[in-house]
Amino acid sequence: MQTEATAAFSGDRLRLARFRAGLTIKDLAERVGVTHSAISQYETGRTRPTSVTLSKLAMATGVTPGFFRFDRRPVSSGGLDGTHFRSLRSTTKTVRSTAWAWSELALDVSDVLERYVRFPPVDLPEKSLTSGEDIVEAAGMLRDHWKLPEGPVGSLVRHMEAHGILVTRAPTAAEGVDAFSHFQGRRPIVVLGPQDKDAGRSRFDAAHEL
Repeated sequence: MQTEATAAFSGDRLRLARFRAGLTIKDLAERVGVTHSAISQYETGRTRPTSVTLSKLAMATGVTPGFFRFDRRPVSSGGLDGTHFRSLRSTTKTVRSTAWAWSELALDVSDVLERYVRFPPVDLPEKSLTSGEDIVEAAGMLRDHWKLPEGPVGSLVRHMEAHGILVTRAPTAAEGVDAFSHFQGRRPIVVLGPQDKDAGRSRFDAAHEL
């Protein structure tokens, strides 16, 4: 099994596992007992780890060796750079990376569930946003497209999920990250804060990310 995982090794999924564990390249290299350069080469696909090193990478990041296989769901093409965080100044890259990894794991789970359950198709209007007026117009377009009332819309998350958006909650609060979203594959995802967060603020977060 480990030999097969080594042959099908994906550097992108190693990076995802590292982000999930909140580790820098230096941290992971020290835990595994290899050089900083070796980890970089694994992640960029220039080299592949041996089966022994693969096991160490899995242990260090808290996943199974099979997590690194490239035949699983591809990691979102734009990665961390393609994800919308409300403020980049108030969060470190490590915090954003760890939060982003949660969204990718949620998409992994969604990908498995969709083999057995039919999810609603993605149903979103498209509009280029270059100004504040464009954003107002886009919100109106969405209300019309989804046939939402002009006033309160009830459960916003239910409307989002009914139109193909995957909505999940981060298990713990990440410093400086209220909510975030991205649409880099087959399905857009919105990640809200933990369940114990203020309900009004959580509703605002959902509306903002939508």
